Amino acid sequence: LKRGEYRQLFDLFVQVQQQYPALHSYHQRCFNFLLNARMAEWLSHYFPHYVLALRSSGRGAQIHSAYKQVLKIKADYKPDNAELCHALARECRDKGDNMAAVKLLTGLHKTWPQYPGLRAAYELLADTLADLPELQAQAEKCRQLAANFPASASVAPVPARRAALAPSNA
Repeated sequence: LKRGEYRQLFDLFVQVQQQYPALHSYHQRCFNFLLNARMAEWLSHYFPHYVLALRSSGRGAQIHSAYKQVLKIKADYKPDNAELCHALARECRDKGDNMAAVKLLTGLHKTWPQYPGLRAAYELLADTLADLPELQAQAEKCRQLAANFPASASVAPVPARRAALAPSNA
């Protein structure tokens, strides 16, 4: 496959996924293709869709490792919505990857001030900071910040919206 033909192959993946959304193997193949082709922008744009596919196929346990794979291609990757940042931070913390959780949650209130899960996100951040010896002093400040946000009844564990699969500038 030539480098110039990547768009064609990606378009085929998108067509198959739209026609057969339950074929989770195609989500895996598309994700692997983007990883192997080192297509950082497309990968970061596609990742939220892949997380949804993993969850819906009962493979949510793979989300953390998939996130770490994305970081190998795009070290500064941070999802473009608060729900996914929060969900990924929970996954990272559950896997003992506390620094990744901290990076995902830090500044959430500035980027998405209307996110209804800010209190829960910052409580998670405070708990995570408390587990890191070098950052324990920040945990109480974070708890105080969390108390300023309203409690939410429920927060979606994965992104609720589905954007286009390909980046707009591709």
